[in-house]
Amino acid sequence: MILAAALLLGALLTGCGAPVLLRRLTASRVDPAVAIALWLVTMTGVLLGAVASLTLLVWPGHGPADAITAWVHRCWTALSHDGIPHLDPLVATASTGVALAVAVRMARAGVRRGRRKAALRRQHDQALLLTQPDTTGAAPTLWLDHDTPLAYSLHGHGGLVVATRGLTEQLTKPQVQAVLAHERAHLRGRHHQLVGIVDLAAKALRILPLMRHAAGAIRVLVELAADRAAVAACGAAPVREAVRALTSPLAPTRALAMSGADTAVRLRRLDRPRASRRSAFAVAGAGAGALLIPLTLTTGLLAAAGVLLCA
Repeated sequence: MILAAALLLGALLTGCGAPVLLRRLTASRVDPAVAIALWLVTMTGVLLGAVASLTLLVWPGHGPADAITAWVHRCWTALSHDGIPHLDPLVATASTGVALAVAVRMARAGVRRGRRKAALRRQHDQALLLTQPDTTGAAPTLWLDHDTPLAYSLHGHGGLVVATRGLTEQLTKPQVQAVLAHERAHLRGRHHQLVGIVDLAAKALRILPLMRHAAGAIRVLVELAADRAAVAACGAAPVREAVRALTSPLAPTRALAMSGADTAVRLRRLDRPRASRRSAFAVAGAGAGALLIPLTLTTGLLAAAGVLLCA
């Protein structure tokens, strides 16, 4: 049970301590794609550590754990598994119950979210049937007759960009193009699905600070990523002015809007442009490092336990 306990403790320590470092990435000048990768892979590492711990607990004989921790067991005399044989099944039963409760909670939240998003998309699809959408972009654009400048995007069926006539009346043409490029970047990057998955994890595992803070952090980071894509297509000045101009909170909560997230952070990034150094190697390296954090903590905990028990 030592390895299982170390894995679980490593995952918990990462889940509690990692947000302190990860939240700084939002305000820094790190590429948003790298920051998103760090958040996602750290979350994955924590979940894998917890699942591996549960697997070892319910596996008869703890599977390969006995071989891995044999050197610790040789030093452990007073508190061996033989001395308290009733502890393992109790811990395994409790852990299984917690895992099932988390799975049920995620499933229920996913079903509710899916129904709400499907209803929202049906409403916009009905509006599409009554209008002539702009199909010049990668995704159709639905123009609504409303004075408030507003734009947002919805995923599903190839994606949809929704914009108001007020957008073209109050913003310049380059700014409008920047707004549309921003929303299309959300669709290309599958940001809606990404935000949805993180939201489900946050609702199911709010007890962990990593999951609780991830939802808000990812929402800001996908906006930063879309801003970066819009800058690449239209230049920094139109994107900056569009972010300043679009402040309406009228966008649906299930959509990603140009006026969403922390505009102060976004403007600071846009006011301090920096050439992108993103690469597949940078994202992969950052992700691999984040994934190994729980494993590194587990190894350290096992080494510390071995030193203390052998002393």
